[in-house]
Amino acid sequence: MRRVKYIYVLTIGILIYGCEAEIPARNVPYKLDIDIYPSYSGESLSPVIIFIHGGAWTGGDKDHWGPKQIEVFRGIGFTSISINYPTAYRHPAHIQSIAKTLKWIQDSIHRYGGNARKIVLAGHSAGAHLAALAAINQKYLANERFDVTNIRLVCSIDAGSYMTLDNGRPDDSYAEAYYRAAGFSNNGSWWDFTPANHIVPGKKIPPMYLIYSNDPYRIASNESFANRLKKGNVEVKCHEVTSTTSHNDMLYEFPVYSFADSSIIQTIVSYTLN
Repeated sequence: MRRVKYIYVLTIGILIYGCEAEIPARNVPYKLDIDIYPSYSGESLSPVIIFIHGGAWTGGDKDHWGPKQIEVFRGIGFTSISINYPTAYRHPAHIQSIAKTLKWIQDSIHRYGGNARKIVLAGHSAGAHLAALAAINQKYLANERFDVTNIRLVCSIDAGSYMTLDNGRPDDSYAEAYYRAAGFSNNGSWWDFTPANHIVPGKKIPPMYLIYSNDPYRIASNESFANRLKKGNVEVKCHEVTSTTSHNDMLYEFPVYSFADSSIIQTIVSYTLN
């Protein structure tokens, strides 16, 4: 298998990883750090799926996009890209970095066989949150002159209640990571960090595809987010994977969770046909 890896340092600086304290999102050096896996077809520009890894906003790596995902999507004619973003800084460093990376992909992926007008933006866990935040908030994409209409579908994999923050505060299960990522006080950064807060009727938000496990917490969280999307007239599809409650399985088995079930693939492909 040919692995094409491009790392382009745009700003010289030091990225600090593994820090225990909250680090302000100021003067964050930007580094384009992505893996590109071209489609096997090679006949014309292929649809592109971009994966944003999870890790509670403070960890994780683009290598979460594993051999299964690479081969499945190459085999169905997609160029797949897995991206990194700075995990040692708090909001909005993550989303600013992602927006810059999406802009680079928009302008350059044709050189590697990808069609920048047919993007599926996917993410798992915290990465699902950041994918939704980019597509719904949109101001960070606009700052980089990324055209949000290039995103045909946002694919959210096993996200949690941080999509809506319905309780007004982060749940205990992820509170520590949330405080590090969004700040320690309930202020404007919390509001800006929550995707559902940016849903406005009439706003051109890409269709959302919510895929989640049979865990009651994931079911409730995604149903709540889906309801918020529907109230904003956003097209949304939900897919509960009844065969597992495992958050890790939802990542590593994506997009086929049971034998001969290709419904998720079919849905993703359907949004890139036109």
